[in-house]
Amino acid sequence: MPKTIVIAGGGRNVGKTRLAEALAAILGDAAAIKIGVHAAQGAKPPLFFPPGTSLAEVTAAAGDRTWLVVESGAILDEPDAEIALVIFLPAPGGDKPGSDRRRASAHMVRGRPLDRDEREAIRGRLGVDEVVLTAIVEAVEASGATP
Repeated sequence: MPKTIVIAGGGRNVGKTRLAEALAAILGDAAAIKIGVHAAQGAKPPLFFPPGTSLAEVTAAAGDRTWLVVESGAILDEPDAEIALVIFLPAPGGDKPGSDRRRASAHMVRGRPLDRDEREAIRGRLGVDEVVLTAIVEAVEASGATP
């Protein structure tokens, strides 16, 4: 079973696709996945699924991967979904209504530093070393910058 990272955001155009692509590159054997109504606009489009697609369906379609990087907060509503890391990207002008629940469940929020215990907990769930975790944290923070 692949380890799943979920990227949720406070709105559109907050850097979710860019971050999914960056994390897939950092992790190597990863599938970048987008679930939604708007197709990805990045240089390398992720696997795209319509709303309502389950994590089980995404996992089956992604093949034998070590990592799934899923751009969709809706996956968090699945009661049995095993998520290793939840990342929330706030919207610069304020988050859309209902985003506070996603933000509250996030292990990482862009703009909020992680303390030592949080870093260790994330490393443990992901099974990565400090170098990889640092690259992930840097990618999260860079995801809001314009290219």
